[in-house]
Amino acid sequence: MFHNKSPFKRDLSKELVDYITQYLVTIRERKVIPDVKPGYMKELLPDSAPTEPEDWESIFSDIERVIMTGVVHWQSPQMHAFFPCLNSWPSLLGDMLSDAINCVGFSWASSPACTELKIHVLDWLCKALGLPSFFMHHHPDSRGGGVLQSTVSESTRVALLAARKDKIFQLQAELEQDVDDSVLNSRMVAYASDQLCATLGTTGVCAFDNLTELGPVCTSSKLLLILPVLSFPLKSKVLPLIRNPLLNIINLSLVTGYVPQSFKVAVIKPLLKKPTLDPEVLANYRPISNLPFLSKILEKAVAKQLCSFLQYNSLFEEMLSFELLRRLTQLGSLYLGPAKILNKFIIRFVVTSQITNADDIFMDWSIISKTASTLLAETNV
Repeated sequence: MFHNKSPFKRDLSKELVDYITQYLVTIRERKVIPDVKPGYMKELLPDSAPTEPEDWESIFSDIERVIMTGVVHWQSPQMHAFFPCLNSWPSLLGDMLSDAINCVGFSWASSPACTELKIHVLDWLCKALGLPSFFMHHHPDSRGGGVLQSTVSESTRVALLAARKDKIFQLQAELEQDVDDSVLNSRMVAYASDQLCATLGTTGVCAFDNLTELGPVCTSSKLLLILPVLSFPLKSKVLPLIRNPLLNIINLSLVTGYVPQSFKVAVIKPLLKKPTLDPEVLANYRPISNLPFLSKILEKAVAKQLCSFLQYNSLFEEMLSFELLRRLTQLGSLYLGPAKILNKFIIRFVVTSQITNADDIFMDWSIISKTASTLLAETNV
């Protein structure tokens, strides 16, 4: 808590910034997976919350003693499980400023800058993805613009709500009479057989569905096609050289045969406490604390380096893959994940760090190869 007689602790802040810098610079020296068991922290913390303030030195020492001992280091170049979870110096600095301001930007009136910044950033994203102009906020054809959601699940819910609203508009037009939304909602039933879910890159193996075949089926049968786009292929969509071919693949209609022109748009007009404000330029927006700029990491040859090691190697029979993954996880020097494709167990290796280079891949392969050789020797394979 700060007040006029308690200025911001600049020296302590600088110490923490130096620690963060050192952590990221030397992250290769840390084991990716912590060597702890569930409940490890209970022995490191008091049973009750402290009733008196602790000095900074004590708190600072707890970072390594309590926190870092149980951290999976997602920024490590040896992190090859799950999916990318990146940061950057601009985003870290942006978080510092955002935490200092610490406003609740749930509407334009509560913090105009939050809403205005979000509007512009989502317009940038709309242009980068080649979406139609009516998805932009600042455009004469705008139908409301984009909106940020907290999670993928929440985004899916919003998409379903928009689809439901679109269906209500359709039914009201067909009935040619004024029917309340609640009446139509009460008659709606969602059947699993009335929708088709496709993907542009599964988390496990980044598999793509053949949308050139699925799209026309949905169009002819008037089925709702739910298309969750994951982070892996999203990066490639913003590269101009391959964006258009990819958009041509996914431009298969939910209704008309042309996506993204037929994406559903939910128009929300807020109830304003101040009657002098114009409802056409306001909406309910979430705050944004940093700007995730997409880079050209796809141009690196890391994937080719990895494939050259794995593609022509016969060490890994499926029956031994479980044990190999267990040993690598226990070792903790790198983090791989399991996956299944066509009901066959595989060890999943994905580059998630923006600082991974060919030397890191070579070191990872050395660890995998050595561990596998030891396993094969023990099993006489």
